[in-house]
Amino acid sequence: MNSNELVIKATGNAIVKALILIELVKRRIGNLHQINEISSMEIVDEFEPTMEGLERIEQRRRVTAMTTRLCKNLDDEKDTQHVGY
Repeated sequence: MNSNELVIKATGNAIVKALILIELVKRRIGNLHQINEISSMEIVDEFEPTMEGLERIEQRRRVTAMTTRLCKNLDDEKDTQHVGY
């Protein structure tokens, strides 16, 4: 299988492990372009009560998310102007 692009996504505590994986891939393959995007997302956890008469609990939290694109060849000149290049 011959692929030109690899996309790695991670959220929360997994970002550290994703960074280790990215550096490993870059070291093994070499000559890769890297484009990073960092964002945040809201996760909603809903807990159903086990006892009757209790209300459902909804908890919202913000989590950091990272998307990294590793590619051999860039698609166009716009990629080199990307903030995360």
